[in-house]
Amino acid sequence: MTSSLDQEVLEHLTRYLVGDMTVADFHRWFMPRMRELAQADPGSYSLSRRVALRLAEFTSDDDGTEAELRGVLLELLPSPQTVSTLRSRVAWTVQSPVNWLEQSPTASDLVPV
Repeated sequence: MTSSLDQEVLEHLTRYLVGDMTVADFHRWFMPRMRELAQADPGSYSLSRRVALRLAEFTSDDDGTEAELRGVLLELLPSPQTVSTLRSRVAWTVQSPVNWLEQSPTASDLVPV
């Protein structure tokens, strides 16, 4: 089960990654939530904790680029779940071999002139 903080972080992180927020805006939004992480059980808020770690690494690394930060944050997003509604399988069968070189009459061949 995802915590409400993790859900909020996921929403804002997605906004940052698609360009709706700058990295500074995301950082300003995220930093006040760090207090909640510090007071929580160590096993909770897994997404939020991973984002906090990546942001800390980014801000302490003078050589890191924002493109690199985007790459590592993108890896934190959960994989999209695919739901298939396909309930049957189509089986293609050919009762007689197909001769692709054989010329079949076209509609224009059958229309009287």
